[in-house]
Amino acid sequence: MEKKIKVLLCDDMPYICEYFETILNSKDNIEVVGTANDSERCFELFVKKKPDVVLLDMQMETEDEGIQLMDRLLNENPQAKIIILTIHEDDELIFRAFSGGACDYILKSSKTNEILDAVIKAYDGDSSLNPCIAKKIINQCAQIQKQHYQAMSFLHSVALLTASEYKILRLIYEGFTYSEIAQQRFVEEVTIRTQVNKILKKFNANNMKQLIKQLQDIKLFEMNF
Repeated sequence: MEKKIKVLLCDDMPYICEYFETILNSKDNIEVVGTANDSERCFELFVKKKPDVVLLDMQMETEDEGIQLMDRLLNENPQAKIIILTIHEDDELIFRAFSGGACDYILKSSKTNEILDAVIKAYDGDSSLNPCIAKKIINQCAQIQKQHYQAMSFLHSVALLTASEYKILRLIYEGFTYSEIAQQRFVEEVTIRTQVNKILKKFNANNMKQLIKQLQDIKLFEMNF
């Protein structure tokens, strides 16, 4: 008798679990061994049932609960085959899912044959990314690389700032106006504007609004330095 692929379904919407359970159980060599609607129940069943493949909702209690739960599952069993389920095609979340150890990623709106194929390929260790998802991951990698180079360039410019210029830039980043900064530093506003012009030259930026937006994009002041 052919061994059945044991599948665990985890989604916070019961009807989604029921829908996928019906599809998967229609295949002779697939058996749904449990369903869960929250992360704790999912982990409990994972340990108890030892499924071959887990279909895991990316967004359950929180937006990325599935990704966080995936860490727990893989710590429990590093060989687990986890397919992330979602209704969104978000590039960042897709990248996080695969970086975290997911072997595949399918939309809840996928066709029946696509769902069944994904489970079988995951079990066989033959999961392959469809071109759309592969492109998203490549784009995300490129974006990270671009942000890295940009961050290094900005860090170089930060190193050129005087202590006074650095404090002024940080206050502007935090949302203070030139007038408010002048009051805090007990100087005239024109003095602040003069220093702002020096800051812009060191960053080779056209205006402060544009510079602040770029610094926010790479979260420069959230870095530990």
